[in-house]
Amino acid sequence: MNVLPAVFDSDDFRPFLNRNAQKLSKLFRSPDWFLELVPLLFQAEVNELCGAHWKHTRTKHQRWGSNPGSVRWNGAKVRVQVPRVRNTRTNKEVPLGTYRFLHQSEPGYEQELTRSILFGLSQRKYGQVAEHLAESFGLSGASTGRVFIKETAKALETFMNRRFDEMEFVALLIDGKTLRKEQILLAVGLTRTGQKVILGFMEAKTEAHACVVALLQDVLERGFKFATALLVLLDGSKGLRKGVREVFGDRALIQRYQWHKRENVTSKITDRDFAEQIKKKLEAAYAAHTYTQAKEKLDALITTLDAHYPQAAASLKEGLEETLTLHKLGIAKQLRDRLRTTNIIESINSRLAHTTRRVTRWSNSDQRQRWIAAACLDIEQRSLNPIPQDEQWEALIRALKRYDQTKKSVHW
Repeated sequence: MNVLPAVFDSDDFRPFLNRNAQKLSKLFRSPDWFLELVPLLFQAEVNELCGAHWKHTRTKHQRWGSNPGSVRWNGAKVRVQVPRVRNTRTNKEVPLGTYRFLHQSEPGYEQELTRSILFGLSQRKYGQVAEHLAESFGLSGASTGRVFIKETAKALETFMNRRFDEMEFVALLIDGKTLRKEQILLAVGLTRTGQKVILGFMEAKTEAHACVVALLQDVLERGFKFATALLVLLDGSKGLRKGVREVFGDRALIQRYQWHKRENVTSKITDRDFAEQIKKKLEAAYAAHTYTQAKEKLDALITTLDAHYPQAAASLKEGLEETLTLHKLGIAKQLRDRLRTTNIIESINSRLAHTTRRVTRWSNSDQRQRWIAAACLDIEQRSLNPIPQDEQWEALIRALKRYDQTKKSVHW
């Protein structure tokens, strides 16, 4: 370790670490090497201040015993003995720069711990993960829980108060999700640049329109805006639709999820073979290039179903036009396929379900909201790929603008 004597040509250990990061990187990956390295670093600084033990160097500093302390390694606290140095002229202790640096929490430690708990690591088992550090301490379920509560409370405040003034939205997705036996309404926005943004969530007993209105008004108050008509992607819930209409009026163009419509129709057909035939014909109809072609195929299907399964025919008729909104806008199949199903919002919902699977019961609403907010921020940052800002996306924006200017179409 011939680099150690030159460690403390400044009062801070950081310059040394920066200069020698490559040499020390392998040492810091191993807990055994780390535990051997730390006392050497301490001793090097003490020697710089007081002189070596075997030399009679006259300095103003004097060795002064040691105290127990702790440093951070890989998110864990590690016990160490910290040498003490006294200034003989002032009779005051001189803090070691190495200890000050190594004692501080690693940047992002609390956030990484929170993410670990959210995505697969229970609080009770966190200490087991750090077993390779024989000297680790301070990672009990209680202390880890306190860090987690503090960080998720910050995440909840950030999530609930963040604004969208700098964003322009093109589309909005709303869906209800049963999360650990509790109903959660989730709103996701698609921006002008294709970015997916989790706008907000609300606890609700049902998808009643009053809950939808409250959620959307909160989003609007935080700066949600759109320059053209707004494409709103929904399932067949009447509460969702009514809430959207109340807030956005005729500036909202509703696209019903075609996958939901297909499942609703075929669920009313008892003959499995016939249901499979109808499913394929529905897919073929929704894959048609134009609105006219799709509508003709769907009308033919209604006639077929009327003769055999009237309830299935009625289900197909209900909201039929809203399943063809993207066809009416002239959007190409590739982009329609991205938007005609619940895949975007279901991807988020599945990650939320995975995040909360370890919670055996919610203690209260605050706990539930903290978990969901922290998970949403992490999912948005790490897992949501933007929609390509290609010609099809630009065509959708132009079509929404045309509709917004005329509020009418030959097919509407």
